[in-house]
Amino acid sequence: MRFFRRKSATDEPSISAPAPQDPIDYESVELLDAEDLAEGGIGEAYEQILPAIAKWVPNPWSVHEDYDSERGRYAVRAGGREYVIYDENTDELRSWYQAAGALFLIINAQMQEAPVWFYAIGGGHDLFGVVLTPEEADQAQRALPRPDDRPFLPTEEAPWVA
Repeated sequence: MRFFRRKSATDEPSISAPAPQDPIDYESVELLDAEDLAEGGIGEAYEQILPAIAKWVPNPWSVHEDYDSERGRYAVRAGGREYVIYDENTDELRSWYQAAGALFLIINAQMQEAPVWFYAIGGGHDLFGVVLTPEEADQAQRALPRPDDRPFLPTEEAPWVA
C-alpha cells in the first residue's frame, strides 16, 4: 500500500490564483448580540463602539432610549430620527433585526464623509461590528468562504442577510 507518490518531472505544475487575504482585524471587532440590543442595549452598545469610530466621528450624536412598558414599546432617537425597535405588534426576531439595523444606521449616518463604514458580521447572538473601508469589505467578501462570516451593511428591512 502506498500513501505517497513521488513527483515526477512530467507532472504538470498546479497553478492557481492565490486566495484573497482576509483584511479583518479580529482584535478590533465589537461583539454585538442582537437580542441584547433589542432588549434595551442599543445605548450601551453605541457607547461601547464610540472609541472605535471617534477618529471619524469627532462629535457623535446622543442616543436617547425610550422605554414604554405600558405600551410594550422600545425606541431610540438619534440624529433627529426615531427608530422603533419593538411595539406590541413586533415579534421577537423582527425586534432583533430592527435593533441591529438601527444601531448600524445610526453609526454609519455619522460616517458619511469618512473613508470607512461600520460593517456587520454574522447575526443574532453572533453579531459583530467592525470598521472597514469598502475595499477591505469587498476583499473580505471574496476571501471568506462562508456567507455568515462576510461583512455587510444592515438596513432597516428585515431580514437582512450577509
